[in-house]
Amino acid sequence: MINRRQDYRRAMSVQRAFTLVELLTVLLILSIMGGMVVAAVRGVGQTASISRTRSIVAAVDSVIQEKYESIRYRAFAVEVPDLFVVPPVTPPTPQTSIGYEVLANEAARVRLVMLRDLIRTELPERYSDIYSNLSTKTIAGPVRIKAACSLIREDAAGDIVGVRTSFTERSALDVNTNVSSTSRAFHARLKNVSPTTTNQNAECLYLIMATTFVAGSPAIDAIPQTNIGDTDDDGVPEILDGWGQPLGFVRWPVGYNDPEVVIDKTIADDFDLFHVDFAYSIADAVTPAMTIAPNSTAVPGAVDVQTGTYKRTTATGETLLKPWAMRPLIVSAGSDGEFGIALNPIDRTGAELDAFSYVNNSWRWPIDSTNMGNESLGRTTSGGYDYIYPDPYMRRFISQNDPGVIDRSATYTTDRRLPGELLLDAEEFVADNITNYELQAAF
Repeated sequence: MINRRQDYRRAMSVQRAFTLVELLTVLLILSIMGGMVVAAVRGVGQTASISRTRSIVAAVDSVIQEKYESIRYRAFAVEVPDLFVVPPVTPPTPQTSIGYEVLANEAARVRLVMLRDLIRTELPERYSDIYSNLSTKTIAGPVRIKAACSLIREDAAGDIVGVRTSFTERSALDVNTNVSSTSRAFHARLKNVSPTTTNQNAECLYLIMATTFVAGSPAIDAIPQTNIGDTDDDGVPEILDGWGQPLGFVRWPVGYNDPEVVIDKTIADDFDLFHVDFAYSIADAVTPAMTIAPNSTAVPGAVDVQTGTYKRTTATGETLLKPWAMRPLIVSAGSDGEFGIALNPIDRTGAELDAFSYVNNSWRWPIDSTNMGNESLGRTTSGGYDYIYPDPYMRRFISQNDPGVIDRSATYTTDRRLPGELLLDAEEFVADNITNYELQAAF
């Protein structure tokens, strides 16, 4: 009887045990379920990061766009030169020179230079917009502007005669502006830190947001504290996306491929209402980009690297591509952490110019008929490069860096890149980028 019970217990114990196949089956099921849970959690996290990034980009974009638009109507604190000064050259008798006048088109050109320079200093994308020398923290004040002033004479009868058609008798006089309060606020913020150019785009965005007020509160308050950090430990915070990566900022994205068509290159620069940019003064046949050799002093027309064109066909023939309306670009690199676009200009050798300055001596506009047309007359100074001209369209940069290679749509035959332009073989990296252009197109 006892043996039977023992045999029964042994049989029952054998029946309660799992076979190896059963164990492996259970483990497989658990691993599949675990993978599904991880994928679901990861997907939720990815969606949350995308949503947060879009919210941050939208908050920054609203401030940048408002400031960008407000500059167009800004009143300037301008020190007007004393136009009634004795001219350096005494004209032929019986007329007597008594002073100068600034014609309307030149006044509009002076204002255009001021506007572009104000955009540069109040919406900085790099430290060269704030400091002329970052290591010594030498302040980059407003550019020195020269206005070509026409001669005023008094004839023998004592009547005042304006010599408006004689450009050769003009004289270039200084028009001075003051450092804006916004620029001073940037300098105050950077006083006790040692910034580097590593994440200067995101740091400049932080400076803009921190010194701008919306409804009485600092604009930076719209950014969650968890998305403000100093990833390069240089003492200046950066605005971070949903993945904790610094945002990118390109104030003038002249090379950007805009799939949302936020930028319409057939619309002229809306800061140049009177078309006084020198592109409207030079002859269309003078500087075709395809015939300019590197390091040339000639400045090509605006270049559209996305279509490979520098000319536009009109009803009366071809003309050089004129400056178009641009808007600042704010971009997150997305989950892969790679922007895939140039945040800094890249020269033809492949060197990234993180210290590039829009008002550096190397990029000053040549004072000659090739690049100014008749507007060059009466402006000439020693060296021929004393005209500071902040140029969003990078024309001087292009003229010194493979100006003949403009087509990016088919082949890449140069390492040169304009701000915002796609890097070589980087199409895969831009797919997950999140931009303010994308958000603007959605509304």
